[in-house]
Amino acid sequence: MTTDAGDNQSVTASVDYEIAKADPHIGTVTANELVNTTEVSDVTLTRTDTSVDGTLSLKDVTSLVYGSNTCTYEFVPDDTANYKNAIGTVSVYVRDTISPAGSISIKESTWSSFLSSITFNLYKRSDTVTITGTDSGSGIGSISYYIHESETGMTEDAVRSLADGSWTAYGSAFTVPHDTKCIIYARITDKQGNKVYISSDGLILDGTPPAITGATNG
Repeated sequence: MTTDAGDNQSVTASVDYEIAKADPHIGTVTANELVNTTEVSDVTLTRTDTSVDGTLSLKDVTSLVYGSNTCTYEFVPDDTANYKNAIGTVSVYVRDTISPAGSISIKESTWSSFLSSITFNLYKRSDTVTITGTDSGSGIGSISYYIHESETGMTEDAVRSLADGSWTAYGSAFTVPHDTKCIIYARITDKQGNKVYISSDGLILDGTPPAITGATNG
């Protein structure tokens, strides 16, 4: 407080104030679809409102999985003096378009493709059939098989056209009915519906013990 010659008093005061920052308008945030990759660095974010300059990126996302991912994004405005950061969520979808692989095995024989010609070989009735599947993308969803009791093979188109009810879900190694001539077909499906069809060669499962004739006692 100060007093002048006329006995007038004046007071000098200071006031601290803060200008409230505005929320930036960024509109709707979307992400591109990834195909056969889960690299976070491959994600590109876009926004429908670009009236405020700044950087839009994923926040604290270190990995993705095949299928749908709910991720956090952050928008950092260039004008940080007048605008706040904006945080929200965005869906990132990772698509798997690569078919799985697999094999059918019995004894020492293994097949990993669809055979166009069939040759029959003899196996013991105790020999078991094993089917395996691998997929480096979304992973294996299911494995099923079809036993075709015939001396001729099926075309791949015919196998693909089999009704779902014709297939048996594979759980573990199995044996084929005795005294059977057959071909094993396998359908391996990944978690996003990609399929591969493979076939065995012709199998002859002999379950009849050999008969001994011409022998006499004495």
